[in-house]
Amino acid sequence: MPSFYWEASYERDFENSVTLTLENRLIDEFRPNFGAIRAEFPMVKSCYLAAFDPRVQLECCKQFSDVLIVSETLDYWIGRDRGGVFDVARHSNGFIVAAREFHELWGFEAQPQMSFRRFADVLESTGLDFLIITFADRGSQVVHPEGTFFVPAQRCVAVDATGAGNAYAGGVVGHLTQARIRDQAQLLDATALGTALAALQVQDFGNRVLREATSDDILALQREVRNSITWFDQEC
Repeated sequence: MPSFYWEASYERDFENSVTLTLENRLIDEFRPNFGAIRAEFPMVKSCYLAAFDPRVQLECCKQFSDVLIVSETLDYWIGRDRGGVFDVARHSNGFIVAAREFHELWGFEAQPQMSFRRFADVLESTGLDFLIITFADRGSQVVHPEGTFFVPAQRCVAVDATGAGNAYAGGVVGHLTQARIRDQAQLLDATALGTALAALQVQDFGNRVLREATSDDILALQREVRNSITWFDQEC
């Protein structure tokens, strides 16, 4: 039996999806042996927790509390275990959340280039090192104790948004893992890389474009995105 099935539709843009069918199937019984995983990978430096059952995410946070943890969620999990989602955020270094899910969690609508003051309480209440709110084809806003900045999306012809969020998060986590530091300068480079990878991912079904991109292609896109980041609002 397949472990998970999700079917959704998008209307006019890739920012909001409408879930048509969601069947957890086998993942409702998924309980990883974290002790065995940690023993097998003792040198792990980071942990990316994609949107999943908060109970499993939280257990993973506890097992990998000494490494960089970046987590995310979906409205489905917020509806089932809102408190658990907040617990996961409080046990993470970074939290990546779509604008719609952000509104469901914190009760106000995030907009691109919103003042740092609007997000200050969120950082304080969760203890996050950084928060990233994504706006699909509009870009993403990064909130850090030093301030906040907006990262425009890379212009491209979007065919299929499947996997774009994972490509983005993978770029962010991968860069921060290599950098071993999470200051605002490194977050600029990390989110630029994530944005570049997401732009490649959406250009075809599957991940063909992303797989065929060379290191030079990706680096050039990362630089292009990095140079497009011109809006900052510093903590005051």
